[in-house]
Amino acid sequence: MLNLANMYDDLMLWKNSSIRAGLVEAVKETGATILRVSDHEFEPVGYSCLVLLAESHASIHTFPEDNTLYVDFFTCSEDHDVFAFITYIIDYFKPKEIWYEIVER
Repeated sequence: MLNLANMYDDLMLWKNSSIRAGLVEAVKETGATILRVSDHEFEPVGYSCLVLLAESHASIHTFPEDNTLYVDFFTCSEDHDVFAFITYIIDYFKPKEIWYEIVER
């Protein structure tokens, strides 16, 4: 799980197509196989995107009112580079605060 807060670009979390693109590109960096991408815009604010993988899934959930987002990347394979995923997400969103936890399964 990756928690990001206080983006340098305060408007980034209001750009759902950019958020989706960032998540999909981060997954591609790992070498995982994308099966489907699904997303939803919440009212009045917020966005979630799920990338279904042959190996499991990745997701992102935004809270623009708090300038925060939460990202998950799960895989059943050790062949995928989770650090490439984390690095891409951090470089893409440019948060001022980062918390992450890697759970071995």
